[in-house]
Amino acid sequence: MTYATTPNASAEDFWINENRRSGWADSGDPNEQSQEQQELYFSLTEKPKHISAVMYMGKVQGQQRTPEEIIEGIDLERRTGNIGWRPSEDSKRLLHLSKYGIKVADVRNVEVYLRVPMQNICSVLHYAEDTQSQTVVIETYSVKESMYTYYVFNFPDEKPSAEAGASAKLFCKVAAQAFDVLHSKAVLEAHTS
Repeated sequence: MTYATTPNASAEDFWINENRRSGWADSGDPNEQSQEQQELYFSLTEKPKHISAVMYMGKVQGQQRTPEEIIEGIDLERRTGNIGWRPSEDSKRLLHLSKYGIKVADVRNVEVYLRVPMQNICSVLHYAEDTQSQTVVIETYSVKESMYTYYVFNFPDEKPSAEAGASAKLFCKVAAQAFDVLHSKAVLEAHTS
């Protein structure tokens, strides 16, 4: 699905007010917001970013697949050696999510390995491996190549005492909110045009 990213002040104002009304953003003191509200606030007027420390495992290309087919395809690619079984030290990356899309950079944030605009991202899938490692797959589509690409990331838990998969779940929540906001903005723009 394609999401419009053209700025529209009235749509942005609407969603800022809607976010405040629904509890995504509190108009009061930011120090009084819960940690979840602070992390999940996604504004169209600012340049917000959600940054996650991840391990890049590889990618799979081909036709569109169901979530079950994605997981099976990743297992097949692991057996053939195209995707790593375990993360290595040189697979450490920073995964940036913003209203413009995703960016994958090295841990020093100097070299950019991948940029995908939001309108090319189809879905984000999270699942736990048998080893309890948390895997997130970002499905993208390239009109130019007429091909789907599935980027595979391992999300290590930042705090050992945290719930298993907390960082992966948080990334998926923020991605879902970004999709919802941008899709709603596109719908509003289509109805006002």
